[in-house]
Amino acid sequence: MVRGLMGLAVSDDDLDPRERRFLEINHELLEIPVPLDDLKPATPAEVAAIVTSPEHRRDLMQRLVVMTALDEVIHPEELRLLRLYAAAMDVDEPAVDAMQRLVEGRKRLVALDVARGGGRVRQAISEWQGRGDEGRRLGGVWKLARTLLGGADKRLAERYRRLAEFPQGSLGRAFYEHCMANGYGLPGERGGTPERLIFHDLGHILADYPTDTFGEVQMGGFESGYMGEDGFSATLLVLLSFHLGVDSDAGGTTTHGAFNLDRYMRAFQRGKAMKLDLRAWDPWPFMDRPIAQVRAFLEIPPP
Repeated sequence: MVRGLMGLAVSDDDLDPRERRFLEINHELLEIPVPLDDLKPATPAEVAAIVTSPEHRRDLMQRLVVMTALDEVIHPEELRLLRLYAAAMDVDEPAVDAMQRLVEGRKRLVALDVARGGGRVRQAISEWQGRGDEGRRLGGVWKLARTLLGGADKRLAERYRRLAEFPQGSLGRAFYEHCMANGYGLPGERGGTPERLIFHDLGHILADYPTDTFGEVQMGGFESGYMGEDGFSATLLVLLSFHLGVDSDAGGTTTHGAFNLDRYMRAFQRGKAMKLDLRAWDPWPFMDRPIAQVRAFLEIPPP
C-alpha cells in the first residue's frame, strides 16, 4: 500500500514535504518492517496484485486521492496515474472525477458536487427512507424541506431555546451558546440548522474543536473516524474546501493549504475510538449532563 502511495507521490518528479509526511504516517500505521527509504514505488499492476481485498483497495484509492491533493496542485500526471490505479484495482471512486474537474479548472462544478454530496441531501434521502407509510414519508420529507428552505417549527425551536436554562457546563447549554456565538439559527427557527444535522455542532463541542479553518479540518478527521465506511466524504469535503480552495458556499472565502496531516490524524483516531456514530445518537437524554461525563460515555479520548 505504501509503495503505491509512493508511486503516485513521485509521479510529478517532486516529493512535497507533506507527501513525505503522509508516507511516514502510513508506513507507521501499517507497521511495515522495511525502512521507508528502502521501499520502491509500485506500479498500478503491482499494487493490484498485492492488494486484493475490495475493502483494502477502496481504502487505498481514497488514500491515493488524499496524496494527489496534498501539495495543493492536482498534476495531470498524478491524475493519469490515479486513474490507472483505479482501473487496475477495479475501484470506482467518485473523488477521482472531482480531481479531474479541478485539473480542468472547473471549480464551480466541483463546488456543486461538494454541496450535493453534503449532509443535507443525504439527510433528505434518509428522512424519506426512514418513515413508515407513504403519507408519513411525504410528511417527513416536507418537514425537512421546510427547514432547509427556511421554514419554522415553533415547538421545536422552543425546545432548543430552553437549553439556555440548562446548567452551565452541560451539553445542552454549551450547544445553545455555541449556536449563539457563531450566529447559527436553532433547529426549528427560520433558516436554522436542521435537527438531524446537529451532530456536527455537537461534535465541535464534544471534541473541543473551534469553528475556524483548522478546527473544521480537525472535525473532518473526527467525523471520518466515527463514520466508518462513510467517513471519506468528510475527509474529501475538508480537503476540497480548506486545502484546495473550492468554495462550496457561493460567495464564501476560499482557503488553501490548511489540511494539517498530524492534526487531522489525531482527530481521526479520536473519532475512531468512539463507541457510537453521532449521526445515529440521540443527544437529548444527555443534554443536562456535564460535557466531561458525556465525553466519557462516548469514549472520546482527550485531545
